[in-house]
Amino acid sequence: MTTRDKILAGFTILCIIAAVVLTAVYCAPKENANPDESYHTVQPNNTATNEPATPAPTPEPLPEGFSDILDYVPDAGIALSYYSEDNFTGRRVTGYEANRGILTTKACEALKEAADTLREQGYRIYIFDAYRPVDAVQDFVAWGQDENDTARKEDFYPTLTKKELFNMYIASESKHSRGSTVDLTLMKSDGSEVTMGCHFDYFNELAHTFTDLIDADTRENRMILRRAMENAGFEGSSTEWWHFRLAEEPYPDRSFNFYI
Repeated sequence: MTTRDKILAGFTILCIIAAVVLTAVYCAPKENANPDESYHTVQPNNTATNEPATPAPTPEPLPEGFSDILDYVPDAGIALSYYSEDNFTGRRVTGYEANRGILTTKACEALKEAADTLREQGYRIYIFDAYRPVDAVQDFVAWGQDENDTARKEDFYPTLTKKELFNMYIASESKHSRGSTVDLTLMKSDGSEVTMGCHFDYFNELAHTFTDLIDADTRENRMILRRAMENAGFEGSSTEWWHFRLAEEPYPDRSFNFYI
């Protein structure tokens, strides 16, 4: 064998040895390998599918003696007016940080009784407002002092000045802050609307519970709601068909200011 042949044979043997070593390194099983790794794909905005989902925020614990309405009336509709911009201020009100209906536990128990009665008649309840923080009431007062802010006047208080509004309808200290007052309406079992004559917080004679400005069917709808609430221990209002306060409220002399 010539010197050249010996060199070529040696080089061939080295290539074979290198191939065997590389195969052993890259084909050996990997410890802790993810069995689904080959199925992972890159998502838009470089979001990987194997990242843990962000958990929903846990609601703040309520003070002793208060409860979430949905824990007692799971089929209630909840659309807090002051959590949205659809209210007489035209913006979200201070103290409303979630669409969550809260009342004293005693009021929740009474509301459940009313809701059970109404459900038997083919209705569900729909909540506009319940417990209201003191800071929210003070936000109303501050809004009332700004005479130039009348963006929602035609929608909510078309015939009144702000001064008249506070003299007649909006108080500087609210029963809602004691936790046992609720603003609500009826909806049918399928979620469709029940006619009440005017919308929530319409500060006008049309909102007066027993006004002659509504027809007989609308008046009866208001009475269906009022009878169920009164039989459960609530007292209604003569000027706001949606407003009910638990007659034997647990905190008649105390206002609260925890945020929703």
